[in-house]
Amino acid sequence: MTAKSHYEVLGVPQTALGEDIKKAFLLRSRMFHPDRFSADTQKREWDLANEMLKDLNAAYDTLKDPASRAAYDRSLTQSFEEEPLREPVRPSVNPGKFNIGKAQFSAIPADVQEAIGTMIAEGTNLSQFVIRTGNPALRFGAMAAAAAWYPALFTLLQDFSWAGTPWKILLAVSVFAAVCAADLAAGLIAWVKSPTKCQFIVSKLYFIEISLDDVRWWPLWSAASIDTEHKGTAENYRGTECKISFENGDTITVHLPDPATCSRLILTAKTFNEVAVGCQESGDGEYLKTFNYFDGIEPSEPPAKATRFYIIAAVVGLVLFLAAAAMNAAHFP
Repeated sequence: MTAKSHYEVLGVPQTALGEDIKKAFLLRSRMFHPDRFSADTQKREWDLANEMLKDLNAAYDTLKDPASRAAYDRSLTQSFEEEPLREPVRPSVNPGKFNIGKAQFSAIPADVQEAIGTMIAEGTNLSQFVIRTGNPALRFGAMAAAAAWYPALFTLLQDFSWAGTPWKILLAVSVFAAVCAADLAAGLIAWVKSPTKCQFIVSKLYFIEISLDDVRWWPLWSAASIDTEHKGTAENYRGTECKISFENGDTITVHLPDPATCSRLILTAKTFNEVAVGCQESGDGEYLKTFNYFDGIEPSEPPAKATRFYIIAAVVGLVLFLAAAAMNAAHFP
């Protein structure tokens, strides 16, 4: 097993400032302090929290002092690679099938819908990581911009004759704007109707990505790597991207508001994975059986939008253009 560097333990890059190292240490110490778990009813989590706190203290004791940090940096002959999450062995109690898949949210069993809905309602806590993704305001703005083309089109018809080349450009833009506006409007309607909206969840066994009525899931140990990128500068910070790559070639990128949220996502996934591995290595499959929400769900492709939908939108755009063209011809006979 590859040992983690002190920087990996704290979840900061090797170039992190002393202030960032201190913030990361305080955040992780609070999140996974043993006092947050019961030594009686949460023995496994309590033991793991004690081990993690020891690692955090050791890392911070080394990196908080410039001299000891410099010596430690010199000892690093190469960058440590992120160790993939471990896949547990099969336990004595069969927890069901673990798979990577996708399906329509409305088509999965009602009890799974309810379990996911409960996680979303509760939000991020010690039992899961939940964050809303997507921004309907951007979709609404794009739809408004596409629809605004038609008032502009009917304004242009009085300014110059379309008898020459420009009418071909106007025709193409009109059809394209109609198709885009219809597609964006359909997305907004789906957003309003969706009970989940768009979410990214780290549950006790799975990464779960929900996009309106589409849901995808991956077992935690199927993650091959987790990479982060902080956008902008310290003076102009624009969020953090967390990119998760899976063994089957899938990748997902989660946009996060700050480095602390990113650290919480990664730490939650690693903690739950270690708990799952511990359960299986001890032969206790009840934990996995309880939280294996997607056992028995056959992956399926979400239905594609009907071609007829786009054809109708294009026809509407064409009709609006022809109406404007007729009015233009009346102005410039």
